Amino acid sequence: MEEKLSTRMAKTLTESYSMGSGNERVTLEWDMMQHELECCGVKGNVTGGRSWFIWQSSNWFKKQNPVIMYVPESCCKKNDFLFNCGISKNMTDEEAKRNYTSFTQEHSALFTTGCLDKIVDRIHQRFQYIAGGLITILTLI
Repeated sequence: MEEKLSTRMAKTLTESYSMGSGNERVTLEWDMMQHELECCGVKGNVTGGRSWFIWQSSNWFKKQNPVIMYVPESCCKKNDFLFNCGISKNMTDEEAKRNYTSFTQEHSALFTTGCLDKIVDRIHQRFQYIAGGLITILTLI
């Protein structure tokens, strides 16, 4: 089930994010999720192809001319300059496309964990709280 969800999320992100009329809700939901969960992309960590790096295969990234941002602003940590997060201003389109690979190391201004990973972690945390509560109740009975 997790793999199906991952595939669906990747398809929505790469094909529908910020692609005009009819997709505003998709864009808003992705931005809210990335901001609230402090995540970027779908799944994986800083070196994963489906975490923040998936944005480079999205229609959103491809339609920028010249390439201005490597990731949406919602992938950027608060209180940091957007330039530190992945804006490629003052580069030609070719330079930007060549240089974005240097962002595949740990990046202090960018959320690098995929959103599905954050969701799964939260579910596991909630489950542990519920299980702990049930065990406590059962031992008191």
